Amino acid sequence: MLTDFRNAQWSMLQAQLGEHPALIRKNQSIEDVDYVLFPHQLIASIQIDTTGAERLPEGSEEQEALDETEDCLTELMCDEFGAALALVVTTDGVRDLFFYCSEEPETDSFAKLPLRRDVELHWEENEGWVFYRDLP
Repeated sequence: MLTDFRNAQWSMLQAQLGEHPALIRKNQSIEDVDYVLFPHQLIASIQIDTTGAERLPEGSEEQEALDETEDCLTELMCDEFGAALALVVTTDGVRDLFFYCSEEPETDSFAKLPLRRDVELHWEENEGWVFYRDLP
């Protein structure tokens, strides 16, 4: 059984991805989940409108808009579709949310969300949770 993302234990990492600094949150509460049961990966890429020199979010209004958009997406994916939010990676003007799902949710559900930032959705098979498992 998945731990509710609201009660999950998260680790915080700072890294360099390519030429840009990255802030990474990793959900430690799903370390022991049988990833074979969640072979579909959805990456929800939230566009950051206001960035600083390092292309990370700048200002409390921007952070609030990103957090609200992240919360809307996460509640839909986790509460409605039983997905696991595994990683949140903020770098180069984008915040990527990595969800692992047992099956692909209907994309119509996303159109109804009151999102404060533009979001692009990317689906792929990722049976080994490769990026998640590669991080400490």
